[in-house]
Amino acid sequence: EVNAGTLQGPASMEDVRDLMTFLTAKGMEKGDGFSEGAFNIADPNHRLRDFLDSCPETYQRPSSHIEGFQNTPGGGHRGIDAHANISLPYGKGTLLYGSMTSGTNQLQGDRLFLKMEAHGCRLTSRSAPNRDPQIVDRPARFKDIGQTLGHALGFCRTVLRGISGGRLFANLQDSRKERIPDDVARNFKTLVHTLDSSGQGEMAGILRQNDPLATAQGIRIMVANLDQALAQNNLLQDTRDSLQGLRNNLAARFDHLDVRIGNEVVLNQYELSGSPALTSTTNLMRATINSLLSVADAQSLRPDQVEHFARQLAKAATNIDEVDAEHSTVLMGNALRTAAEHLSPAQHEHLATLLNTPQLKGMMAGLLDVMALGGQPLGAMDDRSYMIATSASRKMSQIYLLLCNTSGLGEPVIGDSTHQDMDLVRPILKAVSNEAVLARHVRAADTTRTNQAQLAQQAAGIMHMGDARLLAGPGTIAVGQFVEAIQRGEVNREAISTHLLTGIQEDLANMPDNGLEGLSGQFVADFQRNGISVNGQFFGARGSNIPVEEQRAQVQAFIAAVGGQAKAQQIARVTSQARLGDMLTALHQDPGYGPLQHEHTVNAGTLHLPIAQTGRPSTMSFSILMHEDNACIQVDSSSQRVPEDPDSHELGMNSSFTFTLQGLGTPDPVVRLDDWDALFSSTPRRRIVDMDQANLRRGPDFASDSRLEAMFDTQLPNRDAITARLTTELTEELRTAKTPGYRGLPDEFIRDFFRRPLEVNGQTHGTHGGVNSFTEAERSDHLDAFIDAVGGESQARHIATMTYQNMFGLMDVVLTQDPAVGVMEEAFANHRSNFSTDIANLSITTHQDGNVDVHLDFRQQKGEADGYEFGKNGFLDFRLSDLNTDAPAVQLQGWDMHYGTNAPRE
Repeated sequence: EVNAGTLQGPASMEDVRDLMTFLTAKGMEKGDGFSEGAFNIADPNHRLRDFLDSCPETYQRPSSHIEGFQNTPGGGHRGIDAHANISLPYGKGTLLYGSMTSGTNQLQGDRLFLKMEAHGCRLTSRSAPNRDPQIVDRPARFKDIGQTLGHALGFCRTVLRGISGGRLFANLQDSRKERIPDDVARNFKTLVHTLDSSGQGEMAGILRQNDPLATAQGIRIMVANLDQALAQNNLLQDTRDSLQGLRNNLAARFDHLDVRIGNEVVLNQYELSGSPALTSTTNLMRATINSLLSVADAQSLRPDQVEHFARQLAKAATNIDEVDAEHSTVLMGNALRTAAEHLSPAQHEHLATLLNTPQLKGMMAGLLDVMALGGQPLGAMDDRSYMIATSASRKMSQIYLLLCNTSGLGEPVIGDSTHQDMDLVRPILKAVSNEAVLARHVRAADTTRTNQAQLAQQAAGIMHMGDARLLAGPGTIAVGQFVEAIQRGEVNREAISTHLLTGIQEDLANMPDNGLEGLSGQFVADFQRNGISVNGQFFGARGSNIPVEEQRAQVQAFIAAVGGQAKAQQIARVTSQARLGDMLTALHQDPGYGPLQHEHTVNAGTLHLPIAQTGRPSTMSFSILMHEDNACIQVDSSSQRVPEDPDSHELGMNSSFTFTLQGLGTPDPVVRLDDWDALFSSTPRRRIVDMDQANLRRGPDFASDSRLEAMFDTQLPNRDAITARLTTELTEELRTAKTPGYRGLPDEFIRDFFRRPLEVNGQTHGTHGGVNSFTEAERSDHLDAFIDAVGGESQARHIATMTYQNMFGLMDVVLTQDPAVGVMEEAFANHRSNFSTDIANLSITTHQDGNVDVHLDFRQQKGEADGYEFGKNGFLDFRLSDLNTDAPAVQLQGWDMHYGTNAPRE
């Protein structure tokens, strides 16, 4: 109706929700489902944009997305925030949208960019560029303060993600943002560099036209430039092959190359009207093929990559049942031919090699067993789920065999399935069948329970309260099977509010000003420990061990930020851990919250959310917004309890309350309690490899649960001795001569460099595929870039000596030599299951004084055996110095290793 011009508004919040639910479903229909990302959709004559503009909740806002389109008439970005009783898909809190006008930046056809985000930013409306005088911003509200702060923190996380090369706040695996994927940008830049360095500057200039790497350009410009370059008559054959190879890779990986910017979900008119079965199936086939093409070689095929391929097969299989079960065989064949038409002979051969590996043939054996036994190996399921799962297993096996034929492999010989094969396919088939059943029973607009189910699988206790609440939905106080089953009475919100307000009023009147600079001593202690934010600027959190002069300077800066001594004294009296104490007491006394609070309190092993500004876990955080003589103060607290019992549930608690001091600086300021919230949650115990080092419990025993603590018996690990041995081994490693290769770099390093990339100052160097996958010139270019990044040949040779796979083994060997930890290492080695996670990431940071810091992130997880999974999570930090001399040195800076078990995850 909107596209036809028969529905013109005003749009309601329900319309906005239903639109985004519809687009999300359309993305899933073509195999482009995601939990975070953006849409790029056809919008002739901007009708859909105009419809959204008619919503009374619309406001104009600044945005860092597709900036090149924002300066056109009507191109400024808008926002619409969800209400408390209406949530967008995946619990998102706001919709960002903006037009992409035909003819701008070589775009053909009017389009609309849409992105759902966690937090709105209404308070920044005045700074929106290219404001449209026809748009009236909706009125500002008190809750916009928290939303704007949340958005600012989210932007900081995005910046840190870019600076760290994705190591911090990494994108989710299914992220579909409009950014150009890193590997695509890297391959394009490598091609341009190769053309420049080989004297083909004119050709490189064609590829650089219209800045294809800009935020509003991307793949569509990249492809247009490649097409123009390929049309030249004077191309060398090697150059033509390289250009065509990149063009074919883009065509095999993405659809809608003429309008695509990056990895966003692109929908054209015919897809919005009803995506043909062939289109959606082709997209899923393309994703399935790409899951294998991303694997370097058969020797490096990891269990998680096998699982990813199996899940892609399952998605394709269930989609076929949904869109055209009657003609499924013909549909699969046609879709696969379309998806594979741009593959090169080398890519066909690569697919055939991987499809013939024991791991993938074992997966096929497991699927055949499920079919043969009528789904019985999957365990207890309802009849409908059994039917869907067995049908999915049949179509997964058919797609596998079609892939084998398409790649030239033929039909492989499939043996009997093993325990490990069934462990792979069972949870995947159960998951896709349950999701299919759920999708058929849950209405599109009713997402709350789905979001709660998602939250119940996360560690909500180390999430921000706002993020957890968006998923939990309004009014919910318990999420997760364990806590939901706890018997409790009715919540008395009035009594809790009274208790919180009384505590603030009493402290404002009676708390002594007996600390530094005449502020409350309790405030000063918390200020030094946790810090505090004032109008977005962070103060404190530097500890009490710094010189008194520095402590005073920090407190004085806070006093100035809030408007002087009198205001600072009144704020300090009510801004301390006493607020958290009031909240805990009020919840404990409440009939509804009390049983939940008790269950959370009696469990040990508390983890806290790290403060964004310091990275250190904190019991609570305070933020203040000053406006004239008023201060709005928000207190947040989150904690996750991880009991010693490895098969128990983790328990989370999130709480938050906001109050305002009015008339600061006067003898009797008024206290207003604005809002409070509390949420309790439970989740099955997480795998240790999924935990952040900042939140792993420190201790001399290395074990994170009672099952592993029992292995130590009476002998405890000797951390000092391990540290000494690590220091010795690092020194020996640095001194040990290595076989020199290109420009003196060790051969061992070079082999690893082309199969396991590393980071230098946040930028990725190295690649996948193995040494033999690249020409000599390509290998030289990659290694030259690394040498330049670390400061020259002398530096690079020493660094390379310490940054290859032997470092991972060095840590294991040293730990094994400790009598107590050796028991743990032996138990892990003998755990009879495959690796589900095997991470060994190296990052290098260079300093102006010539020193170099090396960080190794080392995580391994094995699947279920003997009723539990087994994992380890550690790191190794060391510094290299004197690298431009004949006597380089290494200094151990830190290390740790934690072992953990958990109940099997389905």
